[in-house]
Amino acid sequence: MTSTLSILFGRFAPRAFSLFASSSCESPFDFLNVLIFSVIGMIALICGLYISGHPLEKLRNVIEEQTNINTLKMKQINESEENSETEIQEKPQYRDGQIVKIVGIVNSVKKKYTKTNKIMAFVTIEDLYGQCELIVFENCYQMSSDILLDENVVLVEGRLSIREDEDVKIVANKITEFNGQKAAIGILVAVLHQVLVRAGREDQAMMTTLAGLVIVLTMVIKEISTLFETVRTLFNL
Repeated sequence: MTSTLSILFGRFAPRAFSLFASSSCESPFDFLNVLIFSVIGMIALICGLYISGHPLEKLRNVIEEQTNINTLKMKQINESEENSETEIQEKPQYRDGQIVKIVGIVNSVKKKYTKTNKIMAFVTIEDLYGQCELIVFENCYQMSSDILLDENVVLVEGRLSIREDEDVKIVANKITEFNGQKAAIGILVAVLHQVLVRAGREDQAMMTTLAGLVIVLTMVIKEISTLFETVRTLFNL
């Protein structure tokens, strides 16, 4: 099903671009048609329904701007630790306890209770290069359990745990839903706006911007609702 939708969206989105910029949009009906196709293209981008490649590939630039580590760099840390005894190493870029940020897709969540009956979780996330494990203690888990769901894209802020004979892990301090999708919508709307303005279609450009704004507001309203629900639960309101 996803593959079929991806192919359809992949065909419709370019058509929306070309029709917007052409002179074929002469009637309100034609414009409405094109607007629908454009919204479909936006939804395809939002949902990550891509014809091929990794689901995060389209957000690569946004992710790189908001993070300072990825699983490839974590693998390199592992390799440098293994070779540290036999080779002269350069000053390491990363150190144990360093604060880092990473974006990934939640693959699995394994909950357990400590000896003091506190809940914690071991979370596996996947980015563009591979997988890594997060250690999530009680405070962080309680604040983020509602978004630690399979296939969710999350932004993790935490500290590196570099131990001999162990893979590098991240002890999470804060986990939030990644907002790269909203940034991607903004980029798409901005490009559409510029194309239409240069084609002398200022009215359509304005309507496209408004359509993008409505989509983002819909996403934000959902998050605000979740925030209020969390506050109400915390304070027993």
